[in-house]
Amino acid sequence: MNRNPGGLHALGSVLRALRAEHTEALSQDRLALASRIDRTHYASIERGEVNPTFEVLWAIVAGLGTNWETLGRELDKQPALRKRPLTRADIPAPKRGKSRGK
Repeated sequence: MNRNPGGLHALGSVLRALRAEHTEALSQDRLALASRIDRTHYASIERGEVNPTFEVLWAIVAGLGTNWETLGRELDKQPALRKRPLTRADIPAPKRGKSRGK
């Protein structure tokens, strides 16, 4: 379960903005190639459809030629990432069927 679905979209927006600001204005294809990840996987990250692993994010940061501080600073500007993630206590328990007596 994704505990902060807006967070994935915020991450994608930040990555898209960093890619566009890159000195070479990288395309998704070129960034994926530089990051050594599949282009379709990278595109799904930008669209907020998948939650990348730390290793994949590390590769993207390296492919952008930036650093974690820059990525973190941009992520801190995203309101969706300032929300507290849901905990199990926040999720209502499933309703159980009526018990049948004999």
